[in-house]
Amino acid sequence: MRRLPAPILLLVVVLALAACGSDDDSKEAATPPATTATTPAGKGGCKAVEKPAPKPEEKVAKPTKSLDEGKTYTADFLTSCGNFTITLDVKNSPKTSASFASLIEKGFYDGLDFHRISPGFVIQGGDPQGTGQGGPGYSVVEAPPSDTEYTRGTVAMAKTQIEEAGTSGS
Repeated sequence: MRRLPAPILLLVVVLALAACGSDDDSKEAATPPATTATTPAGKGGCKAVEKPAPKPEEKVAKPTKSLDEGKTYTADFLTSCGNFTITLDVKNSPKTSASFASLIEKGFYDGLDFHRISPGFVIQGGDPQGTGQGGPGYSVVEAPPSDTEYTRGTVAMAKTQIEEAGTSGS
C-alpha cells in the first residue's frame, strides 16, 4: 500500500466549522473572513483553530503521470477534529485519482478548510479560495461509473454548476 505524505492534506476544521455552518446553499459562494475563531477547544473533541485565509489564485499544471492500478493509494486528512484516511479508487477513477494525488504532492491542499458543511449530508473542501468556486486551473473529465452510489463515507469530486457531468478540478 502506498500512502501519500501525511502532513500534506487539509490541516483544518471539520466538526468545529459544522457548528458555525449552515444548510443554506445560497451562502456557499460568499467570501469567508480571512480569520475567524472556531468553536472552543474540547467541544466535539476539536481543537480551537483560526480559519485559514484564502490562498492566492494559483494555476497548477495538469498532471501527466498516472497511478499504478495494481497498487493501493491512500490519503490522510489531518484536521483539528481528528484524522481520517481515504483510499483512492484508481480502478474506476484513474484520471481523478492521479489528479488528486498530484495536487497532494504539490501541497495544493495544505492549510485549506472545508468551506461547506451540511451536517448529515456533505462536507466540501479543496478550494484554495474557500468559496467553492476556486480550483487548480484545470479540469479533469471522467464521469463516475453509472452504478456509483453516494453512500455515507463516499468521497467524490464536485463540479461547478456550469461544468458538464464528470468534470472536476480540486
